[in-house]
Amino acid sequence: MIPENYPGATEFELHGPKSGKGQFDQVWKQGDRYIVVEAKSNVSTPLGERTINDVRHSQGPRAYFIDVIKEMERRGEDPRYGSDGDLAEELIKALTQGRLDYVVVKGSDNTGTYTGYTKQRFDIGELE
Repeated sequence: MIPENYPGATEFELHGPKSGKGQFDQVWKQGDRYIVVEAKSNVSTPLGERTINDVRHSQGPRAYFIDVIKEMERRGEDPRYGSDGDLAEELIKALTQGRLDYVVVKGSDNTGTYTGYTKQRFDIGELE
């Protein structure tokens, strides 16, 4: 999906836990634009969820996005993972300036054979 939609984009190394909790699946940069990807193997795979202030939020809404950013900032306090904190700052700035795409990509439903993907952009607006 990235090469087709964002040619020349480069991927960031993320330092979140192996479980995937508290991190985005992928973050890419193309020029001054950031692309945050939640990847699902199949169109029927549900979006992930997390509890924020006792309320369940699925991947996609602004609250979920900001909560993951906060996790990245916490990881960034550890000198070994400082780049996560730096990236969190860059993502917030890009969101504020309208230079961020937050998308979910799901593989098409055809077991054993690659048949493409679906892409949906989340509408998280811009921060003010």
